[in-house]
Amino acid sequence: MYKERLENYKWIEQNRNSKLIVYFTGDRQGMEAQIAPDVLEYFSEQLDKIGKTNKISLMLYTRDGDTMAAYSLVNLVRQFCTEFEVIIPSKARSSGTIISLGADHIMMTKQSYPWPD
Repeated sequence: MYKERLENYKWIEQNRNSKLIVYFTGDRQGMEAQIAPDVLEYFSEQLDKIGKTNKISLMLYTRDGDTMAAYSLVNLVRQFCTEFEVIIPSKARSSGTIISLGADHIMMTKQSYPWPD
């Protein structure tokens, strides 16, 4: 399964002509997670590995989170690229919506929705 995901991620990078970062927060009962300021350190490490690039695609799944962390995340990513896009396969609510609005482009599947219920 991990190998298939990596192949899919590489396919997305090639077809979107970008560097891909995947950020999914959990919504399983008892394992819930949300966007929080501590994620900025992890993003910073990944962005340093990528370096400055023309385009970054962020595949995002989240239901909630800290709005200032979302705002800071957009500002951080934008320091490393000239074009920023968000790919929403399903949910990008609350802070995910803020991140999406900070992108140049939003790509959504037909079952995705970036707003609160």
